Amino acid sequence: MSNFFCISKQNKFLFLLFFLGTLLLLYPLSVQCACDNEAPLDKEKADTKVLIYKSLKKIEVYKNNLLKLSHAVILSPYWKGKKQVRGDKKTPEGKYYICCKKNISKYNYFLGISYPNDADALQGLKADLITVKEFIKIDEQIKNRQKPLWNTKLGGYVGIHGTGKNKNFESAFNINWTDGCIALPDNIMEKVYELVEVGSPVTILP
Repeated sequence: MSNFFCISKQNKFLFLLFFLGTLLLLYPLSVQCACDNEAPLDKEKADTKVLIYKSLKKIEVYKNNLLKLSHAVILSPYWKGKKQVRGDKKTPEGKYYICCKKNISKYNYFLGISYPNDADALQGLKADLITVKEFIKIDEQIKNRQKPLWNTKLGGYVGIHGTGKNKNFESAFNINWTDGCIALPDNIMEKVYELVEVGSPVTILP
């Protein structure tokens, strides 16, 4: 099996074209299987979406196209530019979804974001940051609305969280201190946590 994935760049590209073409042919079937095996969203939260504006340092939460919450956020000191590799401390840009929820963490509340998405994975494959095997796995997880691999060279564990023990958040609101996540005061984060559900779409804009 290891020899299968140790292929040249040219063969890797040809395999990728073949793989993507096969996915297009099987797409209707794969969607049906994903829907059959996936727990439906809460009807009260199915139409909830999150918008994050990095340059404005702002989050907006909509439900049924109505703005329910808007608040300033804290990002990383290196927030400019999209995340590309583990450890760059950047925030992703693009279309994602909430892939997990935790209310017990060092930041109290945590909403995992589905980085890397399929576009991130494709870019990582072309740059030899991930293997074909990892690309296929991430692509499958994204199509099934699951948490993608977070342990590759692309990085992961990006999300929206509270301040937890960092009680100086309010007094240091203009200081960007995260490692690439989006931070909110705990009282605001609690509201966001209640509004969104696993599967809720997240759009992160530059």
